[in-house]
Amino acid sequence: MKILTVCDFGNNSSANLAHPLKYWGNDVIVVGANKQSLDTFEMLYKWSDNIICTTVDQVIPEQYKDKFTLITGSDTGILNRLDLLTIVQEYIDANKLGIAN
Repeated sequence: MKILTVCDFGNNSSANLAHPLKYWGNDVIVVGANKQSLDTFEMLYKWSDNIICTTVDQVIPEQYKDKFTLITGSDTGILNRLDLLTIVQEYIDANKLGIAN
């Protein structure tokens, strides 16, 4: 599965989220919402089977909403390694991501 993980700058929450997804055999691209052009995002949205955002601030265009999942960790919305595997596994078990592990 081709998965796009998005956080504000592409180096914390989305990068941490990508690790277990890659480990389970998915193609994952990590991106920062504040660091890419709209053209780059359009290309990545088309490429991906699944778009996982880590904060509610990230806006996904309407035509890609069927690919969109919001995963947040703590109250701050920041995912960390301690809660990542549990959260991702819960989403996979509930078939919310369409991903097998």
